[in-house]
Amino acid sequence: MELNKSIYMDISILDYSKITIYLFYYDVMKPKYQNNIKLVYIDTDSYEIKIKTDNLYEDFKEINNYMDFNNYP
Repeated sequence: MELNKSIYMDISILDYSKITIYLFYYDVMKPKYQNNIKLVYIDTDSYEIKIKTDNLYEDFKEINNYMDFNNYP
């Protein structure tokens, strides 16, 4: 069997990706930063956010279980 046409699975994967991104933003980041965060741009697998904070690195230590820092101290 040859699959030479796009299948609906592709669309579902992209939709789930966006859902995951939105959930992280609204369930984790937005409650933490409240009015000090703004969603600037969103794409299929990434987004750009603007955060006003005194120390971003210290903040990320609090939410490190949601992030992959690749063993960055």
